[in-house]
Amino acid sequence: AISLCISAGQAWRGAVLQGWKLLHYLPRDDPNSPLETTGNPSRDLWKWCALGIANNVAENIHYRATIGILIGHLASTLPACQGSWEDLLWAHLRVQIEARVDKFLHEHHATVDANTTPADVLELLQSELQVEELSLQQVFSAVKALMDGKRESLYQTCQSHLMLGHIRTIMQDSLQWLDSAEEQFIRFLAHLILVLRQMGKDPLHDVGDKILEKYVIQLIDRLSDGSVDCPELIAYYTSTVPVARQYVIYAELMDHVHKSDYRQGVVRAGLNAGVDVSASARVAIKKAITDIQQGYGNLDLTFTQTTAVEKDKTLIPKVISSLEWLSLISNQLEEALWLSNAMIR
Repeated sequence: AISLCISAGQAWRGAVLQGWKLLHYLPRDDPNSPLETTGNPSRDLWKWCALGIANNVAENIHYRATIGILIGHLASTLPACQGSWEDLLWAHLRVQIEARVDKFLHEHHATVDANTTPADVLELLQSELQVEELSLQQVFSAVKALMDGKRESLYQTCQSHLMLGHIRTIMQDSLQWLDSAEEQFIRFLAHLILVLRQMGKDPLHDVGDKILEKYVIQLIDRLSDGSVDCPELIAYYTSTVPVARQYVIYAELMDHVHKSDYRQGVVRAGLNAGVDVSASARVAIKKAITDIQQGYGNLDLTFTQTTAVEKDKTLIPKVISSLEWLSLISNQLEEALWLSNAMIR
């Protein structure tokens, strides 16, 4: 922004934008060398002058907001933030931080040798720029009141709960969101659960398992042509759910991958992720056998040989194809033979 002001021939505007910087003593190697400083030694005086710009309704709304946020003047900032939950939240928090910094500096005013702010200017500034200190919960309430009844998104709800440390609330609400939330939000929740577990903050582990399982099933359901481009991704997320559910979920993946060229990759990815691929393959095969048994167990008197042949074309090849999974695992060839005999019977 400063470079833009200078390039536009308005260097004075760029100077105004630099006045917020705190006075800072630079480190020195030689203790006898003179002190060098950076920042603004007359920061309070600059803030008082900048307050005049922020209060000037004739100025551009965005310029007023820029100056206002730098000096901690919320009223001049809000018009440029209307309708945006993120902007309103940032503005409130930025002003709260600025107020606390100023409070600390003013409390230590007498001990700061380089503070050149006259006492009358300091008193005038404090009288014209008063900010009520708010808790984080009060900040969120203030932001909500400024949204004109607009409902916050699920992402924003999670963000507020995270900032407030209400992890359990997120987990409890997630159960209600799972059935109706869009796929991208389920993806967000799954990764949030993984991060929380890395941090050791997962108060409702069973809820986290349901979210992760929902996301893995979501990934599998996207497979429509019998292939899978990145089995490592699905295998990794499968490994994050309880072991008993890993067999069923990975068997579901196997059921979706019909093309032989991709099956070895699925087996390899599962083994690398620590999934019991052999158990998953057996579940997939038994599911295929069960489908045949159910398909022929519900026949009625009108069932003809022609329709039986049509059913054979879909069910039987699927069962035979499912045996390929065990053949891809070196120590499961005997199991594959046993299941083949079971199918024939």
